[in-house]
Amino acid sequence: MRVLPKFAAANQLCTVFVSAQDLSSPPIQFKLPERCGTAVVFFYMNHASDQHKEDLAHGPAIEKIRELVSSTSVCLFGTAPGHFPLTVRPMGVRDVDVAGNLWFLSGRSSLKNAHIAREPRVQLFFTDVGDSEYLSLEGFASISDNRALKEKYWTPLAKAWVDGGVDDPDLTVIKVIVTGGYYWDTEHGKAISLLKTAAAAVTGGKISDGGIEGSILP
Repeated sequence: MRVLPKFAAANQLCTVFVSAQDLSSPPIQFKLPERCGTAVVFFYMNHASDQHKEDLAHGPAIEKIRELVSSTSVCLFGTAPGHFPLTVRPMGVRDVDVAGNLWFLSGRSSLKNAHIAREPRVQLFFTDVGDSEYLSLEGFASISDNRALKEKYWTPLAKAWVDGGVDDPDLTVIKVIVTGGYYWDTEHGKAISLLKTAAAAVTGGKISDGGIEGSILP
């Protein structure tokens, strides 16, 4: 493990890349000394760690998506995959249906809709720091004007950006068909994970949080 660099200021959200050997390790949040504040650190470990690997497909994959999305119904919705970096914005998930498709409300005139019209590939990122659960999904998005879908997924919260409600001509529904993804789920919860992380940092040992990770294929 590399030595963490000094942090610039107190209470600053920091991201540290410890190793670039493997990109399939979850972000870990922990408390640094008071002058450093709180940091989010991405530990990129190799697969020699004892993080349990469990790939999921079909029914179990859909169940895992529904479980993790229910914990945090807001994701970072990434579009324009042909460009780096992705264009992302927070989006509230209205539903995950029985087939594992995700549904959203969106404005017709939004940049997001314009991106989807040109390139339907999208990537969604979910983070539940409280329970140490993380999910990345890839898929294809489509835009619908279907009245029944608008009524089904409408929420009064959407009035913040669609004044006319269900009848507003700018209102559309986005469906994301998931084609794959990856999840990290800390089995024993955040508190145990943080204690083990701190112990590993002091002793130089490996992180053993008892977590589960794997690919997702609905």
